[in-house]
Amino acid sequence: MNLVQKLFNNRAEVIKKLLEEKDSKFLIEQVVAKELMNKDEFTIENPWSQIRVIVSLSPFASSKEECYEVTDIIIWGAQEKDVLPMITEHQGYELAKRCLISTSFFEKRMESRCERYGAPSPAFYRQIGRSCFKQAGQPEIGSHFDKWTLFLQELFI
Repeated sequence: MNLVQKLFNNRAEVIKKLLEEKDSKFLIEQVVAKELMNKDEFTIENPWSQIRVIVSLSPFASSKEECYEVTDIIIWGAQEKDVLPMITEHQGYELAKRCLISTSFFEKRMESRCERYGAPSPAFYRQIGRSCFKQAGQPEIGSHFDKWTLFLQELFI
């Protein structure tokens, strides 16, 4: 059973047809996300789809493409063994992704690295992330970097 069927039962077929239309897809994803947020827990099936629709609830994103890109970064980060940014090893878009994931999901670990080993602070990585996203052709994510960090922390931490 897919996510739409699980959430909307008898209305699933109508919604599936609407999802095929590009113009209505993002709006439907937002409705699905609101319905999903009313549930007590995620379903086991289609976790990436669930994250995609939840990210679409961002009140500050400039476009659906920005939401989709952030979702892709979250999925990448969930599959990556070590997402912490290292400015000696990572650069450009790779560094930007790592900064977003790390400051969103692992801020306490970054603070600990800063205190114990003198690594750069989370604030430093937020600044680097904003700059790298803008330079990598993702100015919307760069401009909303701090908002994305807080949004993702609020939703998932």
